[in-house]
Amino acid sequence: MPKLIIPALILLLAATPLAYSRTINVRPDGTGDYPTIQAAIDASVNGDEIICADGTYTGAGNRDIDFLGKAITVRSKSGPENCIIDCNGTEDDPHRGFYFHNGENSNSRLDGITITNGYSPTGGAILCLDSSPTITKCMFKGNLAHYIGPPPEAESKGGAIYAQDSNLLILDCVFTANWAERGGAFSCNTASPTIVNCTFKDNSGVRWGGAIYSRHGNPTITNCTIVRNSARDSGGAIAAHGSELTITNCIVASNSTAANAGGFYIVHSSAIVSNCTVSGNQTRLGGGIYCFGGTSTIANCTIVGNKAEKAAGGIRCRYYADVTTTNCIIWDNSPDQIFAPPDCNLLVTYSNPQSGWSGEGNIDADPCFVEPGYWDVNGVWVEGDYRLLPTSPCIDAGDPNYNPEPNETDLDGHPRVSGHAVDMGAHEFWPPIEAYMKLTTRILNCAGRAKFVKAHITLPEKIFAEDIDVNTPAVAEPPGVESEYIKIVGGDTGPVKLEIAFDRQAFCETLTEPGQVEITITGFLTTGQYFYATDAIRIKPKRRQIIPKLLKSELNKPHRGKSL
Repeated sequence: MPKLIIPALILLLAATPLAYSRTINVRPDGTGDYPTIQAAIDASVNGDEIICADGTYTGAGNRDIDFLGKAITVRSKSGPENCIIDCNGTEDDPHRGFYFHNGENSNSRLDGITITNGYSPTGGAILCLDSSPTITKCMFKGNLAHYIGPPPEAESKGGAIYAQDSNLLILDCVFTANWAERGGAFSCNTASPTIVNCTFKDNSGVRWGGAIYSRHGNPTITNCTIVRNSARDSGGAIAAHGSELTITNCIVASNSTAANAGGFYIVHSSAIVSNCTVSGNQTRLGGGIYCFGGTSTIANCTIVGNKAEKAAGGIRCRYYADVTTTNCIIWDNSPDQIFAPPDCNLLVTYSNPQSGWSGEGNIDADPCFVEPGYWDVNGVWVEGDYRLLPTSPCIDAGDPNYNPEPNETDLDGHPRVSGHAVDMGAHEFWPPIEAYMKLTTRILNCAGRAKFVKAHITLPEKIFAEDIDVNTPAVAEPPGVESEYIKIVGGDTGPVKLEIAFDRQAFCETLTEPGQVEITITGFLTTGQYFYATDAIRIKPKRRQIIPKLLKSELNKPHRGKSL
């Protein structure tokens, strides 16, 4: 009996899928576990991980790749800079990188791969139909969506990615120099994509949406940087028709169009734009934000330096658009800040529009940015720093009844309300953090040989090592000297400790009077907030030079030679 049971158990186990996943390796030269990425996917099962070695993948099996509905991960071995899928797509021979169309879900992951030279009518690099994969840490460069032959009624969409009826997640990706008629980098239709921590730069939408285009979609766009994109028609950064958009904590700068909306073009859509900076965008009408119909809310935004040739450098609304703007700074746009004809219902409250605007809580005063942006002599926008100085009238000047969403932050990642009330604009003002400091040496001896004056700083426990900006020099006052280096010397088991070194000779050149001097060191966190600490140092007087008697008598003798 036992002899019969054992073979039966073996047969049963052989027929049962393994509970653990495999790691499959592929290489560009075909010498991996399988000759191509597609061959590896064909042989994979749910839970497997396919690792692509460094190099450039080309040809059949390494483009037009189909996940086949499998919950697998395809990732690079060491990042997108080193792992490239070159589609080599052309008008005569079109190809894209990946095709998701078999109901893939969030467990179907594409991670850390560059896709370039894709050429297809829709989705130059990736096409998603009825699927919702996760695409993370990928780079999309120079992909193109373009219809081949006579143009059909529909236009090409999604130079890098096109999604329809899909709820994909796009995380930590970079889109550069992609091209399409709608959505130079990304386009969606009846889809609900989530786009987080992505950069869109130098993409082109021939008609709408230099970076992103949505039609009847519900995109959520968070913590993204959208710069230097362009469209021939409307929406240099983003264009949307009949959509519901949520755009939060984004930087939107230096985008352009020939017709409407250098920044956002929101048409018959419901949009929430919050905690964003919209700066240096330009067009013919509506430099920053253009709402045409629909219902939009613009909250806690900084809208500055945008240009329109005819009207509405900052915000423009038309065709019965219902727009609510609150806690915003609308400043230095040209030729005007806001354009709202009678067919538009625009409510502006607790905001700072330059030249004033009727509404509860509004002010008209210089916002006092840390560093305003500006247009240079060549007509190029130079981006600024729109954090608020301590003297800003926008601090605590927002809606006193404003109730932030759970975990809501400003553009720097700080909790949205820091003081008595929310601040106007995308940045909350956070007061500087006081730290403890001890200077060494305690006595500044300018005749000594020491190279540095060092500050040993202990930060409060709420600050972590990764919060310290070691690349921005600290400043010592009153000498006005920048640090030579900043080292993190402690913090693994307690408060973070820093060693900050300053050139001793630079101290000596400024601090010349003997006595006690109070020194304040200011350093910076990665969020832009700064810390300071104070300690005293004693300046040692310089010794009088003693001239030997013999030398002194020689100096006093009259010279009989010719004058020199």
